[in-house]
Amino acid sequence: MPRSVAFFRNLNLGQGWAPTRPQLVAAYEAAGATDVDNVQSNGTILFTAAAHVSTTRAVLATLKDLTGYADIAVVRTANWVWCVAEESDELDLPDDEAHEVVFFDAKVPVEIPWTSPDGHLRILGGGAGYAITSFKRYPRGPGSTAGPTLEQLTGVKGTARGVSTIRRLAARIRNAPS
Repeated sequence: MPRSVAFFRNLNLGQGWAPTRPQLVAAYEAAGATDVDNVQSNGTILFTAAAHVSTTRAVLATLKDLTGYADIAVVRTANWVWCVAEESDELDLPDDEAHEVVFFDAKVPVEIPWTSPDGHLRILGGGAGYAITSFKRYPRGPGSTAGPTLEQLTGVKGTARGVSTIRRLAARIRNAPS
């Protein structure tokens, strides 16, 4: 069975409506997943399951009943995530900007590379289900990350992780026993 990664949106373990680390791992194990590894406290989970999407749906239902958490999780194969990290390595990401990979269940509806009308956000790479972005940080609010702009473009909710996080995750995937 292939390894998979679930990227939960708005989940910081143990805070607010979010589960604790043991609750999240137990929810995956109860749904039939094995090799469950909570990679970060932001809801990035590496796991093995025959049906990774339906397993994560079961986890979402458990979390809603258990803690009230009721947001989304975008699921991808570990190999797919590794390829996105490799793509990000090939891009010229400016040192003076923030970089994120935004995950969503839609196609990027613009031609890449793309720059937002206000010049704040650039999509430098991506395709169906993701966009590698570079953006100027605003202090706070909806323009402070790439996620809200991508949600407006695609019309679906998504979740983002820093490019450095995706690269660390890919290294973990690459070094894990298969």
